[in-house]
Amino acid sequence: MRFLRSSFLYSALLAATLLSTAREFTVQDAGGFAPVGDSDDLLFSVRSAEIGRYSTSTLSGGESLHLNHISSTNDFMTVSSPRFPNHSVRIKKTDFCDPTVNAYTGYLDVDAGAKHMFFYFFESRRNPDEDDVMMWINGGPGCSSAMGLLMELGPCSIDMEDQSPNSTIYNPYSWNEVANIFFLDQPVGVGFSYADFGETVETAEEAAKNVHAFISIFFETFKQFKGRPLHLSGESYGGRYLPVFASEIHDQNAIAVKEGRPTINLQSVIIGNGITDISTLYAGRFEIECGVSALETPFQSINACVRMKMALPRCQRMMQANCIDSFDSIDCRAAVNFCDNELSTNMWASGRNVYDISKAG
Repeated sequence: MRFLRSSFLYSALLAATLLSTAREFTVQDAGGFAPVGDSDDLLFSVRSAEIGRYSTSTLSGGESLHLNHISSTNDFMTVSSPRFPNHSVRIKKTDFCDPTVNAYTGYLDVDAGAKHMFFYFFESRRNPDEDDVMMWINGGPGCSSAMGLLMELGPCSIDMEDQSPNSTIYNPYSWNEVANIFFLDQPVGVGFSYADFGETVETAEEAAKNVHAFISIFFETFKQFKGRPLHLSGESYGGRYLPVFASEIHDQNAIAVKEGRPTINLQSVIIGNGITDISTLYAGRFEIECGVSALETPFQSINACVRMKMALPRCQRMMQANCIDSFDSIDCRAAVNFCDNELSTNMWASGRNVYDISKAG
């Protein structure tokens, strides 16, 4: 597995697959899951909103359910695995955004259905049966993946002229030109993700367990994904999320090998403009704005650079003492505030484009 880090937003190769064949469903009068096979079988249920009942079936060894078996744009299919009793995935087809491929939306339901993480999934335009799978998340923390979908790398962009039926226009440069892509709203409380009882914050480590369960359930249910290369990608605070997510998958793969189960074929982590450690951020700011790391001629004024250079050693001492050697939330916050005030405000005051500092605005 290799970790790729780029200062540019757009950098990828990637995707996965989806095709057909279906199982016949048996309606259970009582609703809910009705395990029929042995305990290792993957169970899934189909919820019909119209009749308010559940249909159930099992996937036993060798059998597979293909994603294009899902045809309803109104009703969710719910899939779950005995290995993840507190997780399930709801999914349905959608006509949103890209009419040239099969597209789906749904939720990862966690904590026995108390929290719900929303996702979009778009097939690859090139070859959904052969292309890799990618998961994209935005940063923040707190930014919806809809930003990446609609404003950066997704299959469609916002129709600013309001000429299209669904207010989006086709993006010929989308990453799903060569990849099957998930866009995930996480953590809970971001975008269309929500919690039944108001929970909005969780750690990156907790989110990693949910992401691993989501990918595992999805790949185990739709067997055409088995062994397909997976790439985790994102930007900004994704520099914190993605290595933690990858570490969880790597650790769980080691357990799966010992137990003789299939592993997730994680191939790379792609981080654009990522923050991985705030303690190293401020020294980098000085080099970028006042040195020649980014531009041949620094764009900051001499006065601003002198102020930044004087503040940097104090910033680093405060961060080391209060955020790294020992953590004190009040003192660490004071350190971050000092560093931001002395080393970040000049960037915002410069009028430079934060995504391309060679340009104004």
